Amino acid sequence: MATNMDINKNKDAVTPVFEFSIPRSEVDVDIAVGEFGEVCIPVEVVEVGKDTITFRKRGKAEAEGSFHQEPLEVMKERIGEVEDEEEDFKKED
Repeated sequence: MATNMDINKNKDAVTPVFEFSIPRSEVDVDIAVGEFGEVCIPVEVVEVGKDTITFRKRGKAEAEGSFHQEPLEVMKERIGEVEDEEEDFKKED
């Protein structure tokens, strides 16, 4: 399990990147790198702080539905608006 807010390693970090590993047998779905989906993990609250809550996994994780490629509209929303530099260059001529 890891969180990454180290701006020396991740210059674009604005929120924690939370990565973790679980046994493949708990998810039990066909899956490939880069796909998106949801996993439900039963947890117990073990600490409540001023700014954080700490959880402990307390059971088997389960896939919620299937995993799939990221839909184009979701990708556009995540990336944001990208200006067409070629178009801007043509306008300057």
